[in-house]
Amino acid sequence: MQETIREMETRQEFWRPAQEQLHSAPVSAPVCAKCGADYVIGSRFCHVCGAGRDERAHGGSPALVEKLAMIARLPELLKLSIASTILFALGAFCAIAAVAVGFIYSAQTLVDWQAVQVWRIEWMLGSLIAFVAALLLKSLGRATPVS
Repeated sequence: MQETIREMETRQEFWRPAQEQLHSAPVSAPVCAKCGADYVIGSRFCHVCGAGRDERAHGGSPALVEKLAMIARLPELLKLSIASTILFALGAFCAIAAVAVGFIYSAQTLVDWQAVQVWRIEWMLGSLIAFVAALLLKSLGRATPVS
């Protein structure tokens, strides 16, 4: 009987704070800006008024900030100018689209198959043009003026 009572006292209820939090120093819980109620741990919305949590108050996701910083440093990492980097990304997109056209469209007749092949050729030409333009802009950026 005593064991059952102890188990009931230590069992975690959804409305009770965790046992570790009872013994630790008090932590200020985030509160709803609209009604002032404390947020339930892990919730995205206020359980009283339904307002969403302001994610900017938490400082954002560190992984997202790192990814954005990596994208911003992409021209430096590739040793390309911004225009060359944009053209390189456009060429990569066109190459992926050329491959995807074959998966998206299925040919039932010979005419359909020819149409799909023409679309793939157009995407590949777009990719080729973007890559060549990126290379030309890169080589123009390296050229030193004659003194």
